Amino acid sequence: MKNLLFIAPLPPPITGQSLASQALFEGIKDKYNITVINFSRKNALNRSKLSLKWIFSVLKMAFKILYCKKSINAVYFTITQSRFGNLKDILFLAVLGRKLLKKTIVHLHGGYFDKLYYKSPNLVKYLNKKLFKNVAFGIVLGNSLKKCLEPVINENKIKTINNFYQDYLKISYDKFNEKWDNLTIIRVLYLSNIMTQKGYNELIEAYKKLDDNIKEQISLDFAGDFESEDVKNIFFNKIKTIKNISYLGVVKSEEKKNLLHKSHIFILPTFYHIEGQPISILEAYASGLYVITTDQGGICDVFKDGVNGKLIEKRSVSAIELALNSCVKDAASLRPIAENNLIYSKEFSSERSVAELVRLIDEIA
Repeated sequence: MKNLLFIAPLPPPITGQSLASQALFEGIKDKYNITVINFSRKNALNRSKLSLKWIFSVLKMAFKILYCKKSINAVYFTITQSRFGNLKDILFLAVLGRKLLKKTIVHLHGGYFDKLYYKSPNLVKYLNKKLFKNVAFGIVLGNSLKKCLEPVINENKIKTINNFYQDYLKISYDKFNEKWDNLTIIRVLYLSNIMTQKGYNELIEAYKKLDDNIKEQISLDFAGDFESEDVKNIFFNKIKTIKNISYLGVVKSEEKKNLLHKSHIFILPTFYHIEGQPISILEAYASGLYVITTDQGGICDVFKDGVNGKLIEKRSVSAIELALNSCVKDAASLRPIAENNLIYSKEFSSERSVAELVRLIDEIA
C-alpha cells in the first residue's frame, strides 16, 4: 500500500472546503497509508493576523512534513488564499523539496488565488512561481477557475474536478414528490456560514420589504455558523421581530439532510471574494431544490439562469425581493426546475469526483 501525505483542513469547523476534504479522506483512507496534516481554522492557520500561535502551528507541521517525507509516495495538498496562508503553503512546498513536488497534487477550493498572487510582493511571487511550477498537477473546481492557477502552474497540468456533495444527502424520488405534492408554505433555506459577504444581510432586508401576503406564503430558515460575535449579534437583532424567519444553528448529518429535504428553495446571494464552487449549491441540487444565487466565483460552471433557478445581481436587496416575489407568484414553475436539479446532481456525486482524484493520485504514486 502506497504512503500518502494528506495536507488539508478537516472539520471542525464545518466549511465547504473541510467537508470536501473529509469526504475525500473517507473515500481514500482504505487505499493508502495516510499521514494527515490538518490546518483547519481550529488550528488558527487561516487567520488574517499573524500570531505566535499561528507561527508555532505552522512550524510544527513543517517539521512533521520534514520528518515523514522520505517514506511518502504522493502528496495531496489543498492550498489557501490568504496572505499568511500562502506563506504557509510556500514553506510546506519548500520543505517537500523538488523531488516530492513532482509527486504532489495541489487543490484549489476557491477563486481568488490569481488575485492574491498579483497583489503579492515580488519575492513572494517569485517563490510561488518557482515552487508551484514543479508540482505534478493543480486542481480547480471548474473551467472558469483555471485562470486562478495559470500564473504559477503550466496550463497542461491544471485539471478540473467538480466539487461534490455527500451521497447521504440525495433525496429519493418518493420524498421529492411528497415534498412538492404537499406544497403549501414555500420553505426558503440559507445554508452556509453566516458571513457578511455571503449576503445574509441583504436577504433579511429583502424579506422585510415583501408584502405581508407574500411573507405569509414563505418561511425563511437560516442554518450555519457565524463569522464573528458581532455578526451574530447583528443577525439576531435584525430577525427578532420578524415573523417566519428562523435560525436553526449549525446542522449536521441527519438534521442537515432533513432540513434540505423539506425545503423548496435554496438561496445564496454571495459576493464572497474568494468564492469557488459552493458545495451548498450542489447539496441543494441533490435535495431537489430550486436555487437562487449570484455569478460569484465559479458558480457559473454549475449554474445557469432559468435552468437551475434564478440568477440575481450581487449586493442587491431589490433583486432578492423580486426573485422571492416571483417564486411565490409563479410557484408552479419551481418544481420542474427542482426536478431538473435533482437529475443534474448525478454530475456531482462524491463517488465520481473521488474516483477522479484517486486516479490522479495513483498516476503520480
